[in-house]
Formats: sequence, structure tokens, C-alpha cells
Amino acid sequence: LGTAVFRVFDITVGMTGISEEEAVKLGYDVSVSIDKKPNKPEYMGGRPIAIKAIAHKETGRIIGAQLIGYEGVDRRLDVLVASITFKANAEDLMHYDLAYSPPYSTPRDPLYYTGAKLRAKK
Repeated sequence: LGTAVFRVFDITVGMTGISEEEAVKLGYDVSVSIDKKPNKPEYMGGRPIAIKAIAHKETGRIIGAQLIGYEGVDRRLDVLVASITFKANAEDLMHYDLAYSPPYSTPRDPLYYTGAKLRAKK
């Protein structure tokens, strides 16, 4: 998958799978979701995390993602790696029972919204 994560000052960047550009070059018809949500509630110091996810349009199967944010990028990246590895589709992201507690996440994880946006574009 070519998964990578790195830190630039206080920002974390992560990627896995194939990019939108690579998918198009390979002939995939893709759906793309770009969304920015807080990594945890704002009253707990939440800061934005941006997620770009790429899915096969017909099946909704997740094939790539790029993330950037201050906290929680690695955690969400790992979920997306597992999703790609086990051929999950966009709707699957909406049904994961991800850990929730205000210091760590919002009631609906940013990945939920990624799945919802991709599903709506199917």
C-alpha cells in the first residue's frame, strides 16, 4: 500500500493506497471525499484533521487516502490501511465501532463522515 506517516513541525501527514491521480491513470472511475472535522470536541482542545479518501465509484471500495492534522492522523490512517487491506467499502467506515471518549474523539469519528460522503457519491 505504501503507507507512510511523518511529522512536519507540529503537523502530522499520512498516506496509504493510491492517490486520486494514480487511480485515474490506472483507469479507475473514482469517488473522492475531502473533509475537515475536529479530531476531538473543541471544548477538549480539538483541532482540525483533513481527510481525502479515494474509492472505486461503482463498488465504493476504498483504494487510497491522505490525511493531515495535529493529532489523531496516525490512528485514522491505521483504520484506513485495514479498510483497504480487507477490501472495505465506504459504507463500512460508517459502521466501525471506534473508541470514543471526549479527550480522544468526537461522538462520530471523522472517518464516519468520510464514509458518508463517499457513499453519497456512489
